[in-house]
Amino acid sequence: MTTMNNIIQRLRHPLPQDELDTQIALIPLQLVQDLEEEGRIDLTFTREHVAVLDAYMDHVMAIPTRREAFLQWLGYYRHPDPELDFYPMQVLFHRINIHADSWGRLKQKSIQLPIALINCASSISLSGERALLACERTKALGGRREAWQGVQFEVPVQLDAPDRTLVLEMARWVANLRNSAGVFQFQVGEVRKETDRFRDDARFELRPALGRKIERLVASGTKEGNLGVLAQRMRNLVVRLEDVTTAASHLQTAWQFIETYLDASIGKLHSMQDSQQLARFVIHFKNFLAQWSFIEECARRLQKRLE
Repeated sequence: MTTMNNIIQRLRHPLPQDELDTQIALIPLQLVQDLEEEGRIDLTFTREHVAVLDAYMDHVMAIPTRREAFLQWLGYYRHPDPELDFYPMQVLFHRINIHADSWGRLKQKSIQLPIALINCASSISLSGERALLACERTKALGGRREAWQGVQFEVPVQLDAPDRTLVLEMARWVANLRNSAGVFQFQVGEVRKETDRFRDDARFELRPALGRKIERLVASGTKEGNLGVLAQRMRNLVVRLEDVTTAASHLQTAWQFIETYLDASIGKLHSMQDSQQLARFVIHFKNFLAQWSFIEECARRLQKRLE
């Protein structure tokens, strides 16, 4: 994902208008294709990620909670260190159990992303086509889309009142696109937030707390045993989730980029004065729309991986 990392970094800074118009027709599709080729099954997690996290949850849920069985799992019944006694250990493992259980909810949210992307892409294609149909009805450009390219080089003609009304209709359809992109961006943001929280709870709270218990256990001359196995699973979890949060971050940045472009497009349409401005706008807008049927296909392939 090195190339995509570089592209995403560029998107985090304002782009000149000509570069914005070019990149917006390429980056969303390129990002989704890259994520698909990396073996993601839901835009963020790969099968390997899911296997590691499922194994962690299953491992934690299998740890007994009844006193006798839990002490047997720990490998000792009494310990001179009060921090390793039953109740302090039970408190820590209750927190670990809650954490592991939360993976199931995060997983369900994540696997909804391909469906959300299908809906987003379909809605953008539909609303975008409605905007183009409105453009066809203008006198300034007319119904032959293949002729629009040449209008940008002709002497500009001021838009009359009926054409301005149609251009405002285009703006309303573009606003629909903006709403569709915003819904998907919000859903990606929710997955990213929950993934960050899940990772950080393990990295900054549970894993260090477990590590301190293991250090005291080893210092007392007792083997780490099952605690060491659990600590290794947590280490694996944190490493895998770094990659997941990167993928979610890239998606979120790309869709924020789309929203920025669509907001600017709405502003342009509201202030549009002549045929040349309309032609230049609609040519770039058509290029932007062209990728969404392919994005929808990618999302449907990702959805099939979940079946």
